[in-house]
Parts: sequence; C-alpha cells; structure tokens
Amino acid sequence: MKKIVFLSHIDINLYLFRLPIMKTLVKEGWVVYALVPNGEYSEKFKEYGIQHIDYTIERKSLNPFKEIKTILNIKEKLQEINPSILHTFTVKPNIYGNIAGKLAKVPIIINTVTGLGSFFIDDSIKAKIIRNLILNLYRITFKFSNAVIFQNQDDLSFFVQKGILPEHKAYLIKGSGIDTFLWKPIKKENRDVIRIITIGRLLKHKGIEEFIKIARILKKEYKDKLEFTIVGDFYDGNPYSIDKDILEKAVKNKVILYYNWLPIEKVKEILAISDIFVLLSYREGLPRTGIEALALGLPIIISNVTGCKEIVEDGKNGFLVDYLNINDIVTKLKLLIDNPVLREKMGLESRKKAEKEFDTKVIINKYLSLYNKLLIKGN
Repeated sequence: MKKIVFLSHIDINLYLFRLPIMKTLVKEGWVVYALVPNGEYSEKFKEYGIQHIDYTIERKSLNPFKEIKTILNIKEKLQEINPSILHTFTVKPNIYGNIAGKLAKVPIIINTVTGLGSFFIDDSIKAKIIRNLILNLYRITFKFSNAVIFQNQDDLSFFVQKGILPEHKAYLIKGSGIDTFLWKPIKKENRDVIRIITIGRLLKHKGIEEFIKIARILKKEYKDKLEFTIVGDFYDGNPYSIDKDILEKAVKNKVILYYNWLPIEKVKEILAISDIFVLLSYREGLPRTGIEALALGLPIIISNVTGCKEIVEDGKNGFLVDYLNINDIVTKLKLLIDNPVLREKMGLESRKKAEKEFDTKVIINKYLSLYNKLLIKGN
C-alpha cells in the first residue's frame, strides 16, 4: 500500500493549494496524510479521505532547542506512518522534513520551493544573514532529498548554478494548478467604468505603493472612468508593511477601493468583474492571484521579475513592466484602458495560457509522473 505524507507548517497551505493532488491520490488508492499543525482547516481533510496528523512548530522561532524538538517530533510521526513518500512545502518544513525524513528512513523525500521570500529582496544586514543561513541549510539538507520542485525557472537555475542542488534533482512544476472549469470568464455588463485590480499582502515588496501612485496619476486624467481596487491584508508592525497613512489617504480621497482579505469566493467575484489585473511585485515564487486572473480571462500587467514573468507573454496576454518605472506602467495601462479590443484579445490569450499551462489536470499529471518515476527508481 502506497502512503504519502504532505508536510507543511500551516494547514491553509495544504488545503488551498495541495488539495487537488491529495484528492487525486486518494482516488488512486494511496493513503494520504496531512502532517500539519492543528488549525482552521485541519478537520476538513477528513471529508476527502485524507488523514490529518498534528505536530507543533513555532513559525518564527530561531531557538535551536525548540527547533530540534520539532524535528524529532516530525521524525516520530513519520516512523509511525512509515510512508513511501514525504512531500514538503516552504522553507522550515523543507529543511526540517529532510532531516526528520532521513532519520525516519523515509524512502523518497520531495521538497517544493514555493518562493524565496522577502529575505531575498531586502539588502539589509539582517536579511543577508538569514538569506545565507537558509541557503546553507538548503545546501546541507538537500543531500537527503530525492527531488526538489521549483515553481519558476529562475529559482531553479539559481539553486543549480550556486551549487546548492545538483541539476538531476531539480524539477520545474508551475504551481499547484487551478480548476479552469470553476475559474472561468464571465460576461461583463456594459458600463463606462474600467476596473483595475491588484491582490496581495500589503507589503512594500508587493508593489502596493507603486499601484497607488499609478492610480493617482490616472485618476487625474480619467476621473471617474477608472476604478482601482486593492485586496489584501495589512500587516501592522511588520517591517516590510506599506505606510498605512498612504493607504488610508488613498481610500479617503477615493483614489482606490480597499478590501481586507475576503473569502476566496468573494475575491473570485471581484476579480471576475475586473477588466485589468496588475501585479507589481519585486519577486514571487509563482503568484496564485496572477494565475486566477489568467483563468478569468483578464489582460495582465506584471513585473518583469522572477516568478511574475511566468504569467505573461509580453504583448500577447499582457505586458511585462519594470515595477519602478511608473511612466512605463502608466503608458502600458493607458494602452489597455483606451483599447477595449486589445483588452478582449489579450484576455482571450490569458485564458488559453491558463488552460494550457496551469490547469489542475496538467499540474497533477506532472506530480503523478514525478512520484511514479521516483518510486520506480527506488525499486
């Protein structure tokens, strides 16, 4: 009997992004485990025949004694389960999972690097220290894994070129997939207002302040013909958070509409009635919101940076831009604002790209192919 454990540090990560592959494996006769701390979604796994097992981890802790305790706890859980495959996600679960999996003698260990985070954008001394620590821990613990999945080509190439990972262990699978049957374009009502939206955590590296600047510039020219919307959580006290005063002033002056994080169906509803999706991040693993915008048939303006550029073919389904070049972004946006035919054409191309590259079935087949390849190799 084939058993697989999905290890993460937070239940919402597995539930929102890994559920399709987990459900498929259950249907194919695998025994599937979600090894993740108790949370809001933990009990929901049972509805799909997935067994949830709790463990304790402090996401922000750097206390070595607590970290060792976590690793040993994961090892004990793995020994009890005795899985054929351990599949881990995000930094701490990747590193700790590799050590625990090796100690528990798990035959096959797979890691997924979902992105490198703010520490790989920021150039502060603290960020550089943590960045080097992460890379060195990856270099050591990747020796215990059989495969490492990357969501974009840039990150894969970086790890291989730096000698952190041998090339034969590196695989490219673009995200966790999207159900293009459920996420599909809707017929938009005739209206004079053009809706432009960005979605993401309200951090400086997500380009939120640049989006507000652009909204101010274009609202002066187009007045009420444009509607700019931001959806995302504000992280008060986070050193990377945007200036809250900028956000509040923009809302007060009716430059933007702002929604805190909403249920996924509500986000989908707002995104579906939008006309243009914008994402000005400084770096991404692979932006889920960009994939959702693709599936809903929106033309996209996105930063020409790692992760983001996987979403857009420049001039075909949108435009790649320099997130710091406000004038260029404004110019590209005006092309779409002034040309409904171009918006429609690019939106159709976005939909085609979603179906071809990011549909759940496409992504799941790649995961299954990798699992079976490693199982055959292991035997």
